[in-house]
Amino acid sequence: MHENDVLATRIREILGVSRASVFEWIAKYREGGPAAISTKIASGRPTALDDSEMIRPYAMISGKDPRTRGFGMALWSRALIQGEPQSHLCWS
Repeated sequence: MHENDVLATRIREILGVSRASVFEWIAKYREGGPAAISTKIASGRPTALDDSEMIRPYAMISGKDPRTRGFGMALWSRALIQGEPQSHLCWS
């Protein structure tokens, strides 16, 4: 979100965390990329995709604004990505 010019204050509001947490995540991301801020140990059901399979959806949406693809919102959501055919999400 931060790379897409979303202010830290807005990120804090969306995620319901402290401003300090947002700035900590931004610093970690700048140092180590997405892996530095990914969940290390997650509870609940295991993910359906392994790390190599996660690269494709990440590449399809990273740095892209859903509004440029005709969606009415500025943030990608799981429901938005899951509900769209792959052909709508692919950029050449």
